[in-house]
Amino acid sequence: MRERYGLTAQVRRSALSAGSNIAEGVVKHSPKEFARFLDITLGSLSEVSYQLMAARDVKVAKPEDYDDLEPLRDKASRLTWRLREATLRRQ
Repeated sequence: MRERYGLTAQVRRSALSAGSNIAEGVVKHSPKEFARFLDITLGSLSEVSYQLMAARDVKVAKPEDYDDLEPLRDKASRLTWRLREATLRRQ
C-alpha cells in the first residue's frame, strides 16, 4: 500500500492499537475490565476494516491487498469477540 491520505500510517496505528489494548487488558484485575479493553480492540479492528476499504476505494491499495488483508482482520475480530464472550461468562 502506497502512502497517501495518511491511510497507511492510520492502518498501522489502528492495528497496533488492537494488539496493545489486548496486552493492556490482560493485566487488569477483573474479567469486566478485560472485556472493556477487548471492546476497544474490536473498535480498532473496525477502524482497520474501514481504512482498508477506503484505501482500496481511493486506489491507494490494490484490490488484491484488500482481498488479502480483510479476511485476516475479520478473523482477528471474530477471535477477539469470542474471547470477550468467554471473559464475560467468567464473571
